[in-house]
Amino acid sequence: MEPVAIAANQKNVALNAAVQTAMIVFLLLFANLVAFFVLPLLVCVAAWLLSVPQWVRSLTTPALVADEYGITDAPGAVPGGLVYWNEIAAIETIDTPAETLLLLRLHDTPAYLARLPEATRQ
Repeated sequence: MEPVAIAANQKNVALNAAVQTAMIVFLLLFANLVAFFVLPLLVCVAAWLLSVPQWVRSLTTPALVADEYGITDAPGAVPGGLVYWNEIAAIETIDTPAETLLLLRLHDTPAYLARLPEATRQ
């Protein structure tokens, strides 16, 4: 039985925003030519603006939703989807220095993975 860990992506979104902000600051401090200043700055601002909706969604959407059907991993660029109650063999938590993970041990992990889109399985 292989474990499938589902964790919230809020910290990853915050890290992406911090990296993008650092890129903007770097460009402001070290770019001297207008052509090398304006275009990268616009690209960084556009990338940051595109990350704002995902960041807001991560703050306003619960990481996991448990209902009568099972547990759904809601946020993130690639959500894990619904895991039905009858597929879950055991539920455990794992504490790491960065976060607490919810570990779902499934009766048939390959069957769950087969339901997911190809990009999600990777």
